[in-house]
Amino acid sequence: MTYARFQTEIARINDIICAINLLAWDSRTMMPPGGVDARGHQVATLTALARDMATGDSLRRAMDGAREELAQAPKGDIRLRALAQAEAEIGILSRIPARIIEDMAGLKTRAHSAWVAARAAYDFAGFAPLLDRMMAMQREVSAAIGGGAHPYDPMVGQFEPGMRLAELRGLYDRLKTALVPLIRRATAAPQPRVDFLTQDFAIAQQKAFGLKIAQRMGYDLQRGRLDDTVHPFEISFTRDDVRITSRFREAWAPGGIFALWHEAGHGMYEQGVDPVHTRTIFTT
Repeated sequence: MTYARFQTEIARINDIICAINLLAWDSRTMMPPGGVDARGHQVATLTALARDMATGDSLRRAMDGAREELAQAPKGDIRLRALAQAEAEIGILSRIPARIIEDMAGLKTRAHSAWVAARAAYDFAGFAPLLDRMMAMQREVSAAIGGGAHPYDPMVGQFEPGMRLAELRGLYDRLKTALVPLIRRATAAPQPRVDFLTQDFAIAQQKAFGLKIAQRMGYDLQRGRLDDTVHPFEISFTRDDVRITSRFREAWAPGGIFALWHEAGHGMYEQGVDPVHTRTIFTT
């Protein structure tokens, strides 16, 4: 079963990526500040390992065998789509030097920790060197991937294949045409009361209320959880472990509650993935 071998290879890479995500979640929610350097090395090591597996001979041989097995499969067969997507992603990954991928993985962890400290101290100047380094590395990645009329084209293409900056600018121009007048009308209209939003609300009660509504929306707490962070995010380690975060303040209830619902929306999408796609190329 050569396609089954391909699936096994992809599943192993998927497991490593989920472990990286788990380390990232911990670094943004529970990790003590002193752990940042070690965590950066851990994430970098696992990221390099995942890249080596994805671009290595074992997966390549499994893909070649799977193609032979599926030579007579109809064009719409999802297994052929899986092979095509793997081929495209491996092609991009192979063009990016391993050094950049590993260095960037470690830098992300250290930079986030530095950003948290700089944010609290209103110290952009202290964070700027790390931001400059990250941007320089992103430009290296763009140049390595190649293609497109603008350096951002290869980057956005990783998330939305075929998309280009010029098309995005056109889309935003069309949105701006409709949204700016709408905003002007809304700000010119009689404004609702908001004073009740700035009263003191116990954070524990904000969380309880926010989660109750999120569950009504469809977020499954048997396969998810809520934690505190500086900047809210959602992260998943398969459809059965999808976590959300938010940042709560006693004197401003909408901030934490609305962010919770926003992230729960992302979470419901991940929890709704068909179980058949777990640990496949479609969920890495």
